[in-house]
Amino acid sequence: MITYVYPRFQLSALSGEVNLATDDLRMVLLTSSYTPDLDAHQHYDDLSGELTTADGYTAGGQALTGVSLAYDSATDTVWLDANTVVWDPSSLTARYAALVDAETGVAATSPLILLWDFEENKTSDNSEFRLDVHATGLLRVVANPA
Repeated sequence: MITYVYPRFQLSALSGEVNLATDDLRMVLLTSSYTPDLDAHQHYDDLSGELTTADGYTAGGQALTGVSLAYDSATDTVWLDANTVVWDPSSLTARYAALVDAETGVAATSPLILLWDFEENKTSDNSEFRLDVHATGLLRVVANPA
């Protein structure tokens, strides 16, 4: 699996559109029909190919739980962490998962944060569709000299 941070997320974060600690963060599943454009895609309405409400999935994605931010002064690193995301039971096929800040409730103003590319279709057949969060979290930001 490859993780991409949408570059325009940084713009959204620095302009105050995003509060990772308190906003409604959602994991959205996308089919292989989605064509990622990391330079152009900034908001939820830029996504295509989202799974429809059926077979254990609800359009709009699943809210993250256990969201936390932590700072490590030894490495000058900020971590975003959350619990594993599970759709169970489900019969799903997805190629991508996008993390969206859905706090506004409006697709055109809901910033994209990151994209997981499974590199092939991931499926469940009346079973658990699981997105395990890495032990080091969903996202890390490391301070570099300006």
